[in-house]
Amino acid sequence: MAISVCNTVTDSSRRELTQHGNPLFPIAAYEDDLSLGEVPWHWHEELEVVLLTQGAALVAIGTEKKELKAGEGFFINRSVLHAAWQLGEVSCRFHSLVFHSRLVGGSVDSIFWQKCVAPLIEHTSFSGLFLSLAIPWQQEALLWVEDAWQQLRREEDGYELRIRDDLSQLLYGLCAQLPELSAAIDRNAQREAERIKAMLAYIHQHYSEELTLGKLARCGLLSESQCLRCFRSAIAMTPMAYVRHYRIQKAAELLQSSEQNIAPIAEHCGFSDPSYFTKLFRQQKGCTPGEYRRKYR
Repeated sequence: MAISVCNTVTDSSRRELTQHGNPLFPIAAYEDDLSLGEVPWHWHEELEVVLLTQGAALVAIGTEKKELKAGEGFFINRSVLHAAWQLGEVSCRFHSLVFHSRLVGGSVDSIFWQKCVAPLIEHTSFSGLFLSLAIPWQQEALLWVEDAWQQLRREEDGYELRIRDDLSQLLYGLCAQLPELSAAIDRNAQREAERIKAMLAYIHQHYSEELTLGKLARCGLLSESQCLRCFRSAIAMTPMAYVRHYRIQKAAELLQSSEQNIAPIAEHCGFSDPSYFTKLFRQQKGCTPGEYRRKYR
């Protein structure tokens, strides 16, 4: 199977639309370079596991953030918002596997589902886990990740069975380390996750328009102070800081992909003042819009 770059295409709720693998073998392997652009906030129904092979990154899984270096990695549970950004000047590269839980679990009434999948996806407070080389069982888990990735790359005879075995070991190991499941579902955490998804979706649909804290709060059925707390808790940014960040990201995409002049791009992305747009762009990207276009086209 060809190893490709994972271009994160999402719908208005930030749910990823990419099909990973196919119905018979629902898994895909990717090799990405964060120096070419961040992994934006998004979520998907599939599970994901990642191994950093070069450089360093700041990774966010739900409300948790951690700086990771080459050799370390992370696991993301299904339907969990996550994002990643490069740290430092060295290109951050990573191998990732995105796979449907049925690849390991089969049908929901199988022993494999009950032992390797259900404890993870039914644990509503378990967003994911950062994997460290310093912890023996996590070091072993990272070896399973890389072996599965290499198996998918080479596609040698029987590779499907080896990949399923690697991922079964990984998920079973994660299940064995989970704390005892609470009988009470964390309804507050679930509600907050749904609210932040709704507000992010609103931003991504209306980023070209005038956006205010009040509009976002109403979208999430929150007061303005609750909206601020929700954003800070979920993505460690204020709502309007995220709006500015997202607008600059969309502008960067248009600078790479379109022939439009810089001023219309700025206006399309919600900036009426070209000087302010250039200032924010330089702060976020380290160069002017024109320099960015020349560098990445």
